[in-house]
Amino acid sequence: MPQSNAFKFANNILTNGGYDAADLVGATSAGFTSGTTVATTSGTAFDFTGIPATTKLIILNLHEVSLSGGDNLYVQLGDSGGFETSGYLSTSAYVGVSSSYTSATDALTIVGSSNTAVFSGLCFISLVDISTNTWVSNHTGKHATNYIILGGGSKSLSSTLTQVRLTKGGSDTFDAGKLNILYI
Repeated sequence: MPQSNAFKFANNILTNGGYDAADLVGATSAGFTSGTTVATTSGTAFDFTGIPATTKLIILNLHEVSLSGGDNLYVQLGDSGGFETSGYLSTSAYVGVSSSYTSATDALTIVGSSNTAVFSGLCFISLVDISTNTWVSNHTGKHATNYIILGGGSKSLSSTLTQVRLTKGGSDTFDAGKLNILYI
């Protein structure tokens, strides 16, 4: 995959240039900075730190990320004081053979359903700073084999964002997949 074509702006819309989630996990384009791809095959949280104060757009790319049970995925934002665990406005749903939704105030949530749920194509989670330290998010992608997931939320931080965490909303552990971050 030619990395210079992974993301394009066309009429002020960010597109993925036709690549799938596996290609996008480590992709960069002019202006974007990529983190290091990490395996999500064990553990309970994955932190991306050292995000520059000038960052206005963050994209988390998940490829076949799975948990050991039915917990929801959580995205938490942090500043120099650490990760914040309250004050989020967030909702997420999966739609397919059956449907469900969830909401959260302790993180930006991505709904889960069972230990067969594999998040991918998202799994495009975008975070945009719409005003000073106020971040909005949206996410879309594949959930298991028969569902799509979607949702969004917001969080106002007390200071400049410096870190992002992918974790889960219960006692599950990660057991498959990979994750990376892009920011500009």
